[in-house]
Amino acid sequence: MDWDAIGAVGEILGAAAVVVTLALLIRQLRQNTESLKIQSLNNVFGEWVAMTGELQTQPELRKAFFNDASGGALESDERLLLRVYFVRILHANDKVYHLYQQGAADRFTFESIQKTLFDIVGESHFFPDWWSFNKWRYSTAFRELIDKELGNKS
Repeated sequence: MDWDAIGAVGEILGAAAVVVTLALLIRQLRQNTESLKIQSLNNVFGEWVAMTGELQTQPELRKAFFNDASGGALESDERLLLRVYFVRILHANDKVYHLYQQGAADRFTFESIQKTLFDIVGESHFFPDWWSFNKWRYSTAFRELIDKELGNKS
């Protein structure tokens, strides 16, 4: 075997090594991307669970929520609690909706969180008026989703 043949075999082996290395890098990038999606979704889901749990653990918020749900007149401090609460839960849901649209959230997670949101805002007599003045805070697609749901409740 001459040196040209040995060089050609070396080039072929080198090219094969590059292809294998690229395939492994692509695989690692995909795994890393999937891991980041799951981590992001878990963070938002944890935030959501904590916020919905506040209805059980914070007596003032629970009182304001149940007073609103029963159609009672809200005190100014109750309206403030509900305003802040709605801003927070809707921001979390807007994030989940964005993640869902980007393919980073699965349909099951998205739908389960949305159902809980619609249960919460559907019980509120205060929410529709609050929403009409505060929907500007949220993405267009999310506003359309909420408006559609509110329209279906009417």
